[in-house]
Order: sequence, then C-alpha cells, then structure tokens
Amino acid sequence: MDLDKKMKFETNYWVKVLERVINVTLTLAENNVSFRGAHESLYDGDNNRGNFLNIIKLLAIYDPVLQELLSKDKNSVKYLSPTIQNEIIELLATEVKTKLIGQINESPFFSIIMDTTQDIAKVDQVSFVIRFVHLIKDADTVNIVHDAEDMVNQLLSFFEKNNLSVEKLRAQGYDGAANMSGIYNGLQAKILEKQPNALYVHCTAHNLNLVINDSIKISRELHNFYDTVECLYAFFAHSIKRWAMLMETFESKKHTMKRLCPTRWSSRYDSLHSMRFHYREILQVLTKLSLTSSKVTEQSEALALKKKLENFETVVIIVMEYKILSITKIVTNALQSKNQDIERASKLLKSAKEDISRIRENFSEIVNEAADSARSWGIQPHFKNSRLRRVKKQFDELSSDERLTNSQENFRVSVFNLTLDVIISQIENRFKGLNSIVERFKVLFPSVLKDHSAN
Repeated sequence: MDLDKKMKFETNYWVKVLERVINVTLTLAENNVSFRGAHESLYDGDNNRGNFLNIIKLLAIYDPVLQELLSKDKNSVKYLSPTIQNEIIELLATEVKTKLIGQINESPFFSIIMDTTQDIAKVDQVSFVIRFVHLIKDADTVNIVHDAEDMVNQLLSFFEKNNLSVEKLRAQGYDGAANMSGIYNGLQAKILEKQPNALYVHCTAHNLNLVINDSIKISRELHNFYDTVECLYAFFAHSIKRWAMLMETFESKKHTMKRLCPTRWSSRYDSLHSMRFHYREILQVLTKLSLTSSKVTEQSEALALKKKLENFETVVIIVMEYKILSITKIVTNALQSKNQDIERASKLLKSAKEDISRIRENFSEIVNEAADSARSWGIQPHFKNSRLRRVKKQFDELSSDERLTNSQENFRVSVFNLTLDVIISQIENRFKGLNSIVERFKVLFPSVLKDHSAN
C-alpha cells in the first residue's frame, strides 16, 4: 500500500472513530447523563469507569471499528480521554449556539428571559433564554455566565457578543427583584428606554406567589402563624420517634406534614393541608408528648406548640389560609402548564380574584368552620380579648377615631380583611403588565377570532 492510500485509509478510520465518539457524547449530553467515573481506564477490572467509556466498550462488542480501537496498545491515541470529551462537548455547544443565533437573526423579532441562581459554590449564575418566532416553538438556553454588577451592561454585552439586534427585541422576562422589575431604575425600565416595544412580563406563577408573600408580610398575626407552622414541622421532622407517632394517628399517609419552602410555590398549601384536616390528631400527639415524654425540652416544646394551636385565632387562620391557598394552588398549577396561553392566564387570575373577593364577604362562614374544628378538641370558639385598637378616621371626618371593642370584629378588620384586601389589590397591581398585553393583542386570541368568523 503506497503512502497516499495508507493516509487515506487512516483518515477514514479515524473519521469513523470520531463519528462514534461524537454520537456517544451527544447521547449522554441529550439525556443529561454523567460522563466520567471513579476510574477512567479501559485496562483495569473496575467497571466504575463512567458511562462514556462503558458505552464505548459495550459498542465495541458489535462494532469492528471500536473493536480495533480498543485493541490498540495502552499508550496509543484513542480520542477517549476526559480532555477529548470536554473538547467535543465544547465544539458541539458552539455549533448548536451558532445555529441558534442564526435562526434568531433570521426571525423578525425575539424576547429575552433572564434569571439568576446560585451554583454549588454559592456564586450567582445568570441564564439567558431567548424565545423567537420560528416554524417550531423554541425556548432555548444559549448562555450561562457569572453574575455581574450591572445587569443592563451584561445583557447588552450578550446581545453584542452574539450579534443580536436590540431592535428586534419585543419582550422581557425577569424575576420580581427591584433591580430587575423596577419601573424607574430596574433592568426592564433601562431596556425599555432603548427599545420601547420590549414589553416586560413577570412570570405569572412566581408573581402570584409574591402576592401571597405580601399578604403574610403585612400581617403580624400571619407572620407569627407561619413561624408556628415551621416550628411544628421541625419539632416532628427532627425526631424519627415523634414523626412515627404523628404518622400513626393520620388516617391517610399521603397527608404528611410538609416543610415551608419559599422557592416551592405549593409548599404553604401542602403544609396547611395536614393542619386543616388533621388538626385534632396533631394536638393528640403534642398532648401525649407534653405529658409522657422523659425529656424536659421535648415536653416544654410540645406544650408550647399545643398552646399556640389551641388558640381559636390560630384555628381561624388555618381555615382562612387553606381556603385562599386552595384557590391560588389551582391557578398556579394551571399557569405552569406547557399548553397555557396568555388569554387563559388572564382569565384564571381574574377568576382567582373573584373567588378571593367572595371569601372576604363570608367571614362568618370561615368562623363557623373554624368553630367546628375547634370544638372537636374541646376548644371554646371565642376570640381572645386584646388591647383596644382604633380604626383611623379620614381627615375630613369630625368624630374621633373609632374603637374596635369586639375582639371578633377586631380580628375581622385587622387580620381577615387586611389579608384579603392585600391579595386582591396585589393581584390587580402585579398583573397590570400582563393585562395590558392582553388588551393589546386580544383581537388575535382564538376565542375572539372564532366569534368574528362565526359572525
């Protein structure tokens, strides 16, 4: 075999090797499977060499090209090292990114979504997601970089680096932090100065969660209540024995106590579900521990939690919050659906606001439900007397500030009405941007087009 034929044969062989290596790399990357193992050698007996090498070895049983590759001398070139794997991943990522940028530039307009999260080293990472007009719906993550002080410069630098025109930008999506969503100095406002057509929309499910957060922050009673919920979970969850005692009393093992988690939007509903329907069982376990535990600390903690739960105001808050969260949970789950659209989202939020408004008009119904729950444990359904509070009169009213002498009325005004009024007003205020877009584009909604075609 002359030199040219030999070189051609070698070239063809290594092309086939690289084709197989690249396809294995793509398969692992597409399925989000790890590549490397504890021992990265094909020549020892340890099978913990990682998915990449194990798949190569498996394919070699049936593929003559890989059989020949693995039969080569231990120190010969094989293109199977971790360095080669990383280089191939980087090249594939660059190729994918180049094609995406090309498609984005070919589209008439696009939107940008930007968010941050901490990695394992507690370093903020920024993710840019671009949605663009294409024959196929796309939502592709094209870059993840370290956080920077100036989000505006970082975003514009991202556009410039990838040859994207801000003139085509039509929408922005960020979280609700002031530096992102602020109407004067937030990132969305700065981008609007450069591109007035880039409408800002906050994630609706996240925004609805912030509505509930606002209602809790403004009420001392609700804030203290959720502290109690968290303490109750911690008390049982930090002891296998206590947790087992609690689970034995629950009829359904599905309704276990859940921890409050600020980043998991349904956590409050999950936490309150067990308290709403297993209120008596929880108190039974707390009573037993407070009387029979051999540990003084455990006794005192159980007794303190028992006293808090036996407060009738606490029972009313459990019923009230569970009703509110039952409404918002349904809406939140629907808003996160892949098939959700902006028209249905707007209708869902409007419906939630109406349902919560109806709760506000039925305080007596909430109290009656709470009373039934309280009586199941022998608690008198009475609001405790507290320091007299005043309802502030407006400046043009002549009479002095009105005193609330009835403890139930005091609770209705300062806790119940306040909580629901905040939720109702926040649903109106936080979704103005969404409703504005709905008004602009409602003529294009399928339901409207269908009505016009019928006429």
